[in-house]
Amino acid sequence: MLVKENPIDFAGDPLCVRLQKIVRQEAHYHDNAIEILFCVKGSVSLRSSHRHVALRAGDVFSMDPGDIHCVYADTDNLVLLLHLNIDHHFCPKDLISTCFLACETQYMNSLQTGAMYRVKDLMLSLALRAFASEPPSIEMPDLSHAARELLNTLIRHFDWLSFIWDPIGENTLLKERFRRTIQYCLSNYMEKITLSMLAEREHINKNYFSVFLKHTSFNGFNSMLNFIRCDAAERMLLTTEESVVKISNTCGFSDPKYFFKHFKDWWGMTPAKLKGWYRDYQKQPAEVTILSVSDSYLAIKDYLCQYQIERAFSI
Repeated sequence: MLVKENPIDFAGDPLCVRLQKIVRQEAHYHDNAIEILFCVKGSVSLRSSHRHVALRAGDVFSMDPGDIHCVYADTDNLVLLLHLNIDHHFCPKDLISTCFLACETQYMNSLQTGAMYRVKDLMLSLALRAFASEPPSIEMPDLSHAARELLNTLIRHFDWLSFIWDPIGENTLLKERFRRTIQYCLSNYMEKITLSMLAEREHINKNYFSVFLKHTSFNGFNSMLNFIRCDAAERMLLTTEESVVKISNTCGFSDPKYFFKHFKDWWGMTPAKLKGWYRDYQKQPAEVTILSVSDSYLAIKDYLCQYQIERAFSI
């Protein structure tokens, strides 16, 4: 087993936040948390699911529950990590299970700019609150309220696994249909799933349903199902000793060669190469420094001066 779970100890709180300097973070995943990374200083490299990106100061990147990820750097940096407790009462866990959140500064579109600033505002205010030695002089919403607002912003504006709406506005019925389709595929990806089967479940024409799925972020049925299967396969690949052929069969691929093709299309490398990358990475020692509460408070206060200038010029 190359990668293990690292559950977050929330101590009953809706979220936790900390500031770190990272040289090399051991690859891991959290089944009980959504993680949002905010690069405050310097730059870091991050691998998460099928993404492999370089983050600079001011960049944000989110990771879903269960996403295997690691962060590493060869330059000085400060990284603000915020974890949302998906087992807390504020979190709609059933909805989260059908979301693939992609709050990523580098890949956002112009319509997401305002929402991204809201995510940053909330993260920084929560960090100040967490690191302050005394209660803030201004009134702030309770943690559950702030966590709920942050989560709602992520779901509304950064759900990559989403239906692409027409200019008139959102259609709740179509949104619910897509959620049901995603939930069924997530629960049954190991079985044979056909477009006709899904259309019949929704009591609509197969051709209409095919057009419907082309209006999603996947641009079609096959792309959607293959991604879901490859995502499940990555977890098995890095957390079990099962063979690639066994993983291919378990995740619903009719032939390993189709698994290799689709995995490489999404992850940019074969399953064997990805496993080899993580094997080499995990051999190197982890080196992470968690800043003290007082040092974290001063660092965030210093960053806020720069951030406010950025915000002023964005208006």
